[in-house]
Amino acid sequence: MKLWLLKRLKERSTWSGIITLASLAGYTLRPELAEAIITAATAIIAVIFTVTADNKEVKVEVTGTVADKQTITSPELTQEQRDVLTR
Repeated sequence: MKLWLLKRLKERSTWSGIITLASLAGYTLRPELAEAIITAATAIIAVIFTVTADNKEVKVEVTGTVADKQTITSPELTQEQRDVLTR
């Protein structure tokens, strides 16, 4: 459980969710500060998304059949993954 939580705390989506929940709690406690709370939360989330890297891992699972072969050119896919998708 502890390892799972530590892994989640390294994800930017977790921090985005925590900040969003905290801003909602702040809004509930101090509605007169709604604009300031929303602005601060948006700024913090923007900084997090700006300074952290995107997850480059792409999981591709292909099932079924494809009637027409198509070429997929995505920079996020490896050549091996493109080959599997275009078979």
